[in-house]
Amino acid sequence: MAAVTVVTSLLLAGGGYAWADAADLVPGPLTARAPLPPPPPPAPEPQVSAPPVPAAPGGAAATAGTAEAAPVDAAALSAALVPLLADPALGPAPTLSVRDLLTGEEVVTRASGTPLEPASTTKLVTSAAALQVLGADRTLPTRVAWQPGDQRPSGRPAVVLVGGGDLLLAAGEGSPGATDGRVGLLDLAREAVAAMTGAAAGTPLLAPGTPAVDVVVDDSLLGSGPPPQRDPVDAVYVSPPSSLAVAAGRRGPGQGRDPAPAATAAAAFAAALTAALGEGLGAGAPAVGASSVSPAPVPVGPVLAEAGSAPVADVLAHLLVTSDNTVADGVAGLVAHELAAPTASASAGATVVDVVRQQGVDLGPTVAADGSGLEDGSVSSAAALSGLLAAAAAAPAEDDLSLLPSLLPVAGLEGTLSSRFTAQERSAAGRGVVRAKTGTLTGVVALAGVGTTADGRGVSFALLSGGVPPGGTDAARAAADRVAAAVVACC
Repeated sequence: MAAVTVVTSLLLAGGGYAWADAADLVPGPLTARAPLPPPPPPAPEPQVSAPPVPAAPGGAAATAGTAEAAPVDAAALSAALVPLLADPALGPAPTLSVRDLLTGEEVVTRASGTPLEPASTTKLVTSAAALQVLGADRTLPTRVAWQPGDQRPSGRPAVVLVGGGDLLLAAGEGSPGATDGRVGLLDLAREAVAAMTGAAAGTPLLAPGTPAVDVVVDDSLLGSGPPPQRDPVDAVYVSPPSSLAVAAGRRGPGQGRDPAPAATAAAAFAAALTAALGEGLGAGAPAVGASSVSPAPVPVGPVLAEAGSAPVADVLAHLLVTSDNTVADGVAGLVAHELAAPTASASAGATVVDVVRQQGVDLGPTVAADGSGLEDGSVSSAAALSGLLAAAAAAPAEDDLSLLPSLLPVAGLEGTLSSRFTAQERSAAGRGVVRAKTGTLTGVVALAGVGTTADGRGVSFALLSGGVPPGGTDAARAAADRVAAAVVACC
């Protein structure tokens, strides 16, 4: 079916930009009149459960959007979208692409090939590349190894923590069923102490009476290059590249991300090792001396302990649901490393785009300056993003790309969409129906996802909007949600 082009006139919003997460604060006037009665509480939002994932016939998730469903009525949907796209909250020229998942063709388009900043919808490209290169089931290993004292300038032996790309470590004990915090540094330390003090294989590695051991973090996998030169405000939302991290560098409220995640992991592991040595050896335990980070590979002896992260598919679900920039950049680095390409942010961004293109997905003007969409210089188009999701929905079960739509957060239920698609914002039709990746930067709002129409047809969509009025991020998000809700509510 030929695409219907949505054409409408939009007002140009002037002025400067405000940071994407800033909220509009509007004080009320003072008055001497008697106060009005409080408004009635809003009606409760309907309960939401995860929807089936729409797919093209033959796709791995072909539980919705079947060939028997009526085709999308492009003319009716286009007419429904005209007033929504004219909302000044979306800036002067929002772009839109809607695809029928049965055919993969665009059925509604508004300047859908226009290059615009994609913000965090870049994470869709990163995740697609990771599914192709790393695979859904791979786990990321964190190892502990022994380095004898005769290999160290200090003469003291060291316990070496070797990062394997798991940025979601727990400082204490791990949670085996979790994604964030599955592997705990205290668990690794306990296993390492048991291995280096046991005599099952002969003389214990840690000789009785050893006064001290050091801790070294091998950060060579992803932390060997110079950190990117980010705007100080960007640094609030992402940690520098690292081969391992505790909780992806998250710190307390208002503190931003950890500027030295490998060093923080070294300190946390030193504390865990101190506790484990005390538990195992009591008063005779050696002290834990200096902790340090090595950007170069550390020569080591026997492996003392090892644990794997959650599967890559679960890590990708975490980064897509929470829009975690640090994890996304780390995943892009892992993809680049796997392909023997440079792992620095800009190079890794280029690599993930190349990977997806090589799978036959038309990404149009897409350029990724990093894996997360935070860095300046990334561009994509609504057609490219809707096309990527359509390709994933059409992929057969043996292709891990087929998992991508199922990893997206559910509107009204999860992550960055948990408080969106509400009746108050007139977008409740999308609750529990839409799965989508959000994107927000200064003056930019994006939304790309999948859903099933009222007639049962699977669709993918992408909306990119630049020039969002200053202070208008919340209004632009609500307007984008109304567009997505209209897509699944219509014809």
